[in-house]
Amino acid sequence: QSTFDKIIKTLTGIANISPKIKGYVIIGVADNDADNQLFESIYSTKSKKFATFNITGIDSEAIKNFGKLDTYFTRLRDLIKNQPIEDYTKDYLTRNMKLVNYYDKSVLIFQIEADSKPLLYAGKYYVRRGNSIEEIQPESYIDLFNRFLKQ
Repeated sequence: QSTFDKIIKTLTGIANISPKIKGYVIIGVADNDADNQLFESIYSTKSKKFATFNITGIDSEAIKNFGKLDTYFTRLRDLIKNQPIEDYTKDYLTRNMKLVNYYDKSVLIFQIEADSKPLLYAGKYYVRRGNSIEEIQPESYIDLFNRFLKQ
């Protein structure tokens, strides 16, 4: 499973926490110091420190792999269209992708908002718990759907 697949699965898992919840995944921020060092060594660039976060940005990756930021952004939109999620979710994600500048770094923010029903990823339901994504087992479907019926 690709990193991008995991991002989209994470977003559907966030949306399945409860109705009307809004969540985000930010691309261009290193999860930890080891990831930051790896990024800096691959792309020969320095991150910006913000509190405990290392803002790496997506600029270097976009230029190295796609020639420019706009092409990278377009490629991500195309990747969303090929994800195993409902068309409504694809549309929502592509319309709500935002490119934000932090000093000299561009970060990409994916936003999801829970619908009136749980979201599927590749025919399965997932939920975000802490830092992990867990598949919801069929015996727990009733609890999942009840959360959304009570909205």
